[in-house]
Amino acid sequence: MDSTPMRPPPGVTAGVIREVRWRFDLPAGQAVVAWLCHQDVCVPLGSRSGITQALNGVPAATPLHFRFALAPGQRRAVQVSDLQVIVNYR
Repeated sequence: MDSTPMRPPPGVTAGVIREVRWRFDLPAGQAVVAWLCHQDVCVPLGSRSGITQALNGVPAATPLHFRFALAPGQRRAVQVSDLQVIVNYR
């Protein structure tokens, strides 16, 4: 499942990403496999929150989205909420 693309504010037309902070919430005891993506490239996320420089150099105007999959062995859908991305760019 992919989230809705998160677009930068209208004034961001130039520059490149330096680092990205992310966060999402899950119900207690639930797990998912998660990635943060731009276009067709995805960065695996090892936790519900963190920081990555893996998108360093990507144009700052590029929309980003989360991608989620059920954890291995999980059979029931999981509700992911409170998606947040903070992009530092130069």
